Amino acid sequence: THYDLVNLAKPGSESRQNLAYSSGADYLGIGPGAHSSFAGVRAWNCYALQSYLDQVSSGELPFEQEILSGTDLANEHLMLGLRTNRGVDLSHLAELLPASVYRELNQRLSEARRAYRLHQPDQRVFFEPDYWLEVDDWLSWFLVSTD
Repeated sequence: THYDLVNLAKPGSESRQNLAYSSGADYLGIGPGAHSSFAGVRAWNCYALQSYLDQVSSGELPFEQEILSGTDLANEHLMLGLRTNRGVDLSHLAELLPASVYRELNQRLSEARRAYRLHQPDQRVFFEPDYWLEVDDWLSWFLVSTD
């Protein structure tokens, strides 16, 4: 099964980490350079192995973090979800974005549907697999701003 742009797996054997990451679910990364995400906070561990080990040995947590806005979370959902066969959940985007921004995004998504690049069963939008190589070209057009 070609379950995202760069990953294939036997049905039922898809990477849980990749699926959590692309769906916006909380996940924990362990080790140097690993990333985690919980409740709108993204954290990443120190990349340098020796620094990571030194900090852990001294009882410190070797990470930095940032709080993600609703717009950040919506853009990540778009950027990651549209690269998978699970697509993006429009109701989730509507919760994250101001109504006017969501309407503007929905107009762009409608144009992509009219160009036969996206399909929308129910509240999810997917890139047609034949056009997955175009996903990154479309993404910059879909990303939203509330500024």
